[in-house]
Amino acid sequence: MDSDLITTEESYDLIERYVTYPQITAAEILELDLPAKNRVEALLRREFLTEKHLRALACDFAEHTLYVFEAHAPGDHRPHKCLGTAALLNMEGAGTWEQLQRVIEEARPAMWRFEGTKHVGALEACRAALMVGHEDAARMAREVAICSQVAAHRNAWESRKSSVEPMTKREMEAAWQLEKIVENLPR
Repeated sequence: MDSDLITTEESYDLIERYVTYPQITAAEILELDLPAKNRVEALLRREFLTEKHLRALACDFAEHTLYVFEAHAPGDHRPHKCLGTAALLNMEGAGTWEQLQRVIEEARPAMWRFEGTKHVGALEACRAALMVGHEDAARMAREVAICSQVAAHRNAWESRKSSVEPMTKREMEAAWQLEKIVENLPR
């Protein structure tokens, strides 16, 4: 497993434990003593999930933290339109990739309005929604998951009452994502 999220110390333990394995299973990844965010990243791959599942999960992840964007941009439904268009295309084959790309381009200003502001959580939540049109489903799902985790963390950080409170928000979001992934893993 190659990951930017796994520390050197954690990778030594993984290498020692799995060096003789030709492949690690989803069940083995779920049992690893690693943070949920690492297991989410490891499972969002074509080896474990179909392209359709990866795209559906990405839409779910982005939808789950879109409230962070909406708190700072009430009435701006462009990111929701991206998710709706992507979901229809993925689940029902309604629409085209070109239509999805147009909707994403139209929504880009919604994200950029937060560039350079203190509302990084809103920017990341919107960015997650705009990524759903990426061609590589596995890479896109991982990036959306990370953006959504960061959105949850930054939202807590930006509205914190103490420095300690938001430290668990990213992991809580990753734990929710992990539950969604488990629901979609083949039995």
